Amino acid sequence: MKFLFTLQPAYGHFHAMVPLARALAAQGHEVGFATGKGFGPVVQRAGFSHFPCGFDFDGSKDIFEALPQWKPSRGCRCRRVTAALRLHSRTSPCDG
Repeated sequence: MKFLFTLQPAYGHFHAMVPLARALAAQGHEVGFATGKGFGPVVQRAGFSHFPCGFDFDGSKDIFEALPQWKPSRGCRCRRVTAALRLHSRTSPCDG
């Protein structure tokens, strides 16, 4: 059977799916990920096929630099989420 995961090109989105994808592959299934073109090397280093599509972000810089329209306005109550997104976009707990 073939499985295709679709996700935003971000480490947290990808790494949350890796255990399930590896379990499927270990059972002999074909597994691939459809995500942004720039995120392909991350997917391929983990041993999966990559199908480029959608938003092109590789996780190498602050998410708010790549998407300035996402930057919270002054006085926004979502400072914790903002800090988490900044940290999340710069780190990779596992590349393989």
